[in-house]
Amino acid sequence: MKMRGRNLHVIVIGAGAAGLAAARELARAGTRVTILEARDRVGGRIFTTRRRGWPLPIELGAEFIHGRPRETLGLVGEARLLADRVPDLHWLRTRRGLEDSGAFFEQMSRITSRMRKHGTDRSVAGFLQGQKKLRPELRLHFRLFVEGFHAASLDRVSEHSLSRAGEGEPEPGEEDQFRIVGGYDRLTRWLLSQARRRVDLKLGAAVSEIAWRRGRATVVAESANRTRRLAADRVLITAPVSVLKAPAGSPGATRFRPPRCPRKSAPSPGSRPERPSRSCSASASDSGRRRACLPAAETGTTSLSSTRVTRRFRPGGPPRQPCPRC
Repeated sequence: MKMRGRNLHVIVIGAGAAGLAAARELARAGTRVTILEARDRVGGRIFTTRRRGWPLPIELGAEFIHGRPRETLGLVGEARLLADRVPDLHWLRTRRGLEDSGAFFEQMSRITSRMRKHGTDRSVAGFLQGQKKLRPELRLHFRLFVEGFHAASLDRVSEHSLSRAGEGEPEPGEEDQFRIVGGYDRLTRWLLSQARRRVDLKLGAAVSEIAWRRGRATVVAESANRTRRLAADRVLITAPVSVLKAPAGSPGATRFRPPRCPRKSAPSPGSRPERPSRSCSASASDSGRRRACLPAAETGTTSLSSTRVTRRFRPGGPPRQPCPRC
């Protein structure tokens, strides 16, 4: 995104980690920023709550910093927060009471290493149906691991996304986990405080429409008592993909005028997916072609920790076409 100077106005949709981090960088560059957040709070997947009489914050959303991502730990240090490394101790509740599970993650890794990483994808439930020799106890532990650690039901999570086939031993620090002492929301609050002077935050503002053309966009945001229409030079979309994929007319769906670029066709089964570009249609390898992008409504997703992303591919589909408006 090219800056034209201090008069540039950018609307950021979403006040999760990505939106707040983007707003901070834009504000530091002298840009005027408006953040539209549909919820009544900031943080997105980071949702920390506190209960009277309970000594520690309770994380209802993101809980850990996975591995040692420089971006996240750099922000933690800059904010002067304390990240405590979680000890590699795991306990299971059995009929005999609490028992040390020992090499719990090593056992889970042995199972995920049997999963297919290429070819036709299937659910983890489908994978387990074929594991006839897996002990019932390990089968139960693996279900608890997927549903608890990955927060996904077995029939919905992709086998490819959890597969560790052929990955070898993890790098030093790759499997370390940290908790932010005092709550994960201290980091998102700090990000917001860093951008406060040049940021106008509007909570409870669900975006229903984005009308755009090159260099200009108008956003319609619905709240409980009013409808707002805001104009900006750029729109940065950090809303979840599920929100962008919501069918037209459904609650929370966003209408684009004109419609977004044609969706990029999926690779054939077994092929390596292309590295995504910053937009919905063109890939980073499309040299010599015009990018199929949203000039005034750029999409962006970032994360404060290294999170595995589940992709679902469908074979075939229409050929990718350059966007006629770009």
